[in-house]
Amino acid sequence: MGIEKRKFEGRASRYSLKPFHNKIIKYQSERIGSHESTDFLDISSTGLSFVTTAAGVPETGSIIRITFSVPGLEALTVKAQVIRSTVYNRPEWYKRYYDEDDKPIEEYFIAVHFLNIKKIEQDKLSVHLDRLIEAEKLERKEQKITYIKNEFKKSYKWLGICIVALGLLAFSLTKFFN
Repeated sequence: MGIEKRKFEGRASRYSLKPFHNKIIKYQSERIGSHESTDFLDISSTGLSFVTTAAGVPETGSIIRITFSVPGLEALTVKAQVIRSTVYNRPEWYKRYYDEDDKPIEEYFIAVHFLNIKKIEQDKLSVHLDRLIEAEKLERKEQKITYIKNEFKKSYKWLGICIVALGLLAFSLTKFFN
C-alpha cells in the first residue's frame, strides 16, 4: 500500500567534444536512410547528442544505427533510440551554415540512448570518458594556477612601484615640512 522507493541513479558523466576532435557521426534508420553529421556534441556511456539538418532528423522514439568514434578509442556501431529531437538554435555569431539565399539552415539537436551496447564496451567507454573528463579538469586547474601566478607577478610589480612611490612621497613631505 505504501509508496515504492526507487534508488536514485545519477546521470552518466558526459564528455563534450572539442573542435579539434573527429566530430563525424554516421547514422541510419528505415525512414531517413543513411546520414552523416559533423556536429557530434557530447557523449556518455549511455548515449550521445548531435546536430543535424532537417533532412536527417529521425523521429523521437525511433531506433537508429549509429557509428561514432571517441578520441582514443576505436569506432563503435550501436543501435540507439532517439529520446529528444528539437530545433537547435546556434548563437548568431556561430551560424556558419547558410543556404543559397544566405539564410541559416534549420538544424536539429538529437539526443539518443544506446540500446544494444555490450556491457564490456559500455564499461570501457565509461572508464575512458571518466579519464578524459579528469584530464580536462586537471588541465583547467593548471590553467587557473598559471593565470593566478601570472596575475600575482603583475600585481607584485605594481605593489613594488606603489611602495616606492609612497616612500618618495613620505620623503618629500618630511623635507617640505622641515
